[in-house]
Amino acid sequence: MIETKKNKTLLLVLLLLKESHEEYKKYLRHGKKFVYTKKIRSINQDVYDLLKTYTVPNSPELAAVIKDVIEHLEQWIPLWDSQKNKLIPNDNDTFVFGDYKRYPKNFEDIANSYIKENQ
Repeated sequence: MIETKKNKTLLLVLLLLKESHEEYKKYLRHGKKFVYTKKIRSINQDVYDLLKTYTVPNSPELAAVIKDVIEHLEQWIPLWDSQKNKLIPNDNDTFVFGDYKRYPKNFEDIANSYIKENQ
């Protein structure tokens, strides 16, 4: 039962990240407009909240990559908020910022592997 709940949480995180990746593609395709980052910001907060309360299973590889995602979001979210408050952008304004830990691209693969092994 506990593993099933953990898997459901990971599945929800993966679903949210898929949505975030789609918004990021729109952001790039449409000139890096602020409107797309608002949705990404909301999704990232949901992912962060889920992972911060997630009890990491006995999987060092998954634990490490979850830690990386959390660290990425702990840098990304405040930087986004700071830029938003500083620039006060409109939806169609270009919105770009950096200087945060990169998103660990292997998170999805590791999480999916963990889910498959613990069904």
